Amino acid sequence: MGLFACKAFRRGEVLCEYSGTVLTLRQLLQQRDRTYVMGGFGLNAHIDAGPHPEVLARYINDNFDKSKINVRFNKLKTLKRAEVIALRAIEPGEELYASYGQVYWRGYEARQQATAGTAK
Repeated sequence: MGLFACKAFRRGEVLCEYSGTVLTLRQLLQQRDRTYVMGGFGLNAHIDAGPHPEVLARYINDNFDKSKINVRFNKLKTLKRAEVIALRAIEPGEELYASYGQVYWRGYEARQQATAGTAK
C-alpha cells in the first residue's frame, strides 16, 4: 500500500491527521496486531488506526532511505491524534513517507520473533 499526494503541498502544510481508537496500556498489550498503533501519547494513550480504514494517514509508509522522508507526525497529545506535516514541497503523485522511529521497529522485530517462536 502507501499514501500518495493527490495535490501539491507546501512545506509546513498539514496534509491529514492520524487518529483512531484510543487504547490503554492493558488494551495495547492484548492487541495481537499492532501494525497501525501509534504511541507517544502517554502510558495509557495509544492510537490504533487499524479498525479505521478511512484514516488516510495510516497508509503512510516508512522508508529506510532517509532522503525520501517527506512528512512527519506532529503528535497532539491532549487531542490523541497526530497531524501529518510536509517537510518539504510535495508534488501530486508523490508517495508520502514518514519515519516510524526506532521504538516502532524494535517492537515490530520483537513481535515477529515471538510469533516465529510460537509457530514451531
